[in-house]
Amino acid sequence: MFEQDNGWTVDQIADEISSRPFLHGTSQLCQPLSGCVALREAGDFGLLCSWGYFNPHGPTYENLLAVESPKGTWLLYRQSMSPFAQLDVVYGAPLQVGNDQRDPMHLAVGELLASNGGKKIPLLDGLPDFIFRGDEETLNTALRDHFFAGAALLDAADLTTQCDAISTHWCHPWDLADEAVHRALRAIVERPVRSSRPNTATKSSTITRELFDRWWSLVYESEHGAACFNQMKEAWEGAIKSQADVGKSLHAMPFQQAQRFLKGPRQMKGCSDVGEGTADGVSSQRHLVGASLNASNDMVPTGGPSVDKKLSDSFPVTIGPTEINGYRLKSHAGSYPKGSLTAFGAESYAWAAFHGIERVFPDETFYWAANNTLFGQKCTEAIVATVKDVIYKIAFRHFAKNQPDCILFREMIYQHLLTRLGMEQDRREIGDTKLLIWQSSHGNMILELEGYQTTILLTSSLIRETCKGNC
Repeated sequence: MFEQDNGWTVDQIADEISSRPFLHGTSQLCQPLSGCVALREAGDFGLLCSWGYFNPHGPTYENLLAVESPKGTWLLYRQSMSPFAQLDVVYGAPLQVGNDQRDPMHLAVGELLASNGGKKIPLLDGLPDFIFRGDEETLNTALRDHFFAGAALLDAADLTTQCDAISTHWCHPWDLADEAVHRALRAIVERPVRSSRPNTATKSSTITRELFDRWWSLVYESEHGAACFNQMKEAWEGAIKSQADVGKSLHAMPFQQAQRFLKGPRQMKGCSDVGEGTADGVSSQRHLVGASLNASNDMVPTGGPSVDKKLSDSFPVTIGPTEINGYRLKSHAGSYPKGSLTAFGAESYAWAAFHGIERVFPDETFYWAANNTLFGQKCTEAIVATVKDVIYKIAFRHFAKNQPDCILFREMIYQHLLTRLGMEQDRREIGDTKLLIWQSSHGNMILELEGYQTTILLTSSLIRETCKGNC
């Protein structure tokens, strides 16, 4: 979402920051102040460093800047830009301390990275995909140590895997993003059947200097970093396009607007102006997000069976914020062609009751959905629920015969949901059941994983609320 502008001028921001006490354990940082949008137009910037995340669902630029106010106060300013969220945060107004001859702004950057910005507004969401130097060489030589201190506060359990992936997909950020999605998916579903015993293991965030230095050599001022940067415009615009169905694109920041405020990476050798792209065909690899569903089906999951493109293409799949396989929320059951929906009889309702599927509203009717095939796989059940003939819930359940088939089906569904609904989701576990929930103004899309069963459930929050009050 867009950050709320606090409405202050640059001098007002400087006065407020200067009046705040230093945080415990620091000599330059105060409680951060967000909403400092006026600083985007401040005239005198000094680039301290910049970094970014090549996430096709929400690519992000981060600049750490020194900004001088009209009254001469220097501010430590973080500028974060992504299509769907912007942050303008000031962390302090560095001053010379006693006989300390170190540059106070450099000292502030070190304290900021070592604390990862604090708990209120963390600086790093994870280890970046690229990092670029700033204007001052003295600070640049210390950046590695500062980032190492910040990395110690992050979960770096899979950093070796991340480094291996960067090396494998060197200068190919779309392939790297593809693998990252598959890696995240496997972490969710690679063990469809598990014990209900609680997991007492804790994740280690310990990172060795040797491993960190390997990662740093791959992302700092590297050719791979330049390749990521050069493809950010395409990722940015693809992310906005992919979110059109859920209305987020209406409030997205256009890339051209963000480009005005990006100060840093242009100076690196090998980087084009933001978003020009590269000449080696990297832009042709945009097969993860913002591309067509057919393109995403070309991907072969690492360590799993390949997806049969012809098979999946034979059955058009439409899963979005308001529909599954052509069955739409808030539409009338009577509007579908004959045979598309078959009302439950007494035997079907008895089966539903046995499995705990109960009608909860007056005038509620269940239907079997005839179009029950997803990605070439016939679902065990496909049910549509209506109240007064209006569809408010759609549920498709697939039961796989074995673990490889289960993982393959889940991977196709998950990829499709990411493309249509985005990365933002809630994750919950109830006993042996895992739930991934996408929320929108239309209702909730729930991916339910239990054993070899995969259920896609779409509910209309509007109709639910209406029925609770009036039915």
